[in-house]
Amino acid sequence: MHSRGYLNKSNSYDEETRLIYINFVIALVHNKLNLHLSKFNNYGEVLKFLEGFKGDKLFSKSYISVLKLKGQFKKVPLTEKSEEFILYVKKRFPSFDEAGFVFQPTDTLHLDKSKTLQTITPSKNRLFSKSINEENQHIYKPKPIKLSYTYTLFFKLMHSIITLTLIFIPYFVLFLFTAKDLLPELLDLTKEIETDLELIKARPYIYGYDYTAPVRTSEAATYTDKRHTTPLNKAFLDNVQSTLQQNPDIANNKHIFNKST
Repeated sequence: MHSRGYLNKSNSYDEETRLIYINFVIALVHNKLNLHLSKFNNYGEVLKFLEGFKGDKLFSKSYISVLKLKGQFKKVPLTEKSEEFILYVKKRFPSFDEAGFVFQPTDTLHLDKSKTLQTITPSKNRLFSKSINEENQHIYKPKPIKLSYTYTLFFKLMHSIITLTLIFIPYFVLFLFTAKDLLPELLDLTKEIETDLELIKARPYIYGYDYTAPVRTSEAATYTDKRHTTPLNKAFLDNVQSTLQQNPDIANNKHIFNKST
């Protein structure tokens, strides 16, 4: 059972008694605070002992069994009634650990309408220095994690990289689509360049030989120009001659094909 903090005079008196009884029974059945369950023959005697304090009967024997199995001891607030109960218990258990049963702050506690503990000031007394808020401070106010400079710089760098990547991804996709559309044109341009190179290689033979002249010999399949040692294919020359014969206008411009003097 969980404590509800300090109770003032306006709180329910039965609720305060119930809180004291429950935590006392939990400590008793677990033999804490120098209490010994062996001093009672059964749970009925425990209830009679509690009724002897103020004559209040708040729960049954079966509830004591439940507290033994599932109950969790919590210190009760130090009030006038809890002090009276401690004096009552010490008559039967002189060595009762009262410091472990109650907590005692030095200043006044502030309670809201729901009777929940809001603020508490730490006590200078070492015996009662830990309050509920201090014990649970690590739960409600976790300490911030301090990272080293290296880890901080690494996280900032990764954040920048991810941000830039997300920004430039659309431009990269657009570039891929554009390159895909231009690829056929680039391939055609490559073919045109290869054709131009073939014409450039053949140009010395075209401008360096008179293709309108009759063939001087039929013994060999190739001819050799005086200025060029590369052999010319006879079939290629025959094709050029045939073209010139079919186009007399080109054949009349003999100065283009005559050898330079």
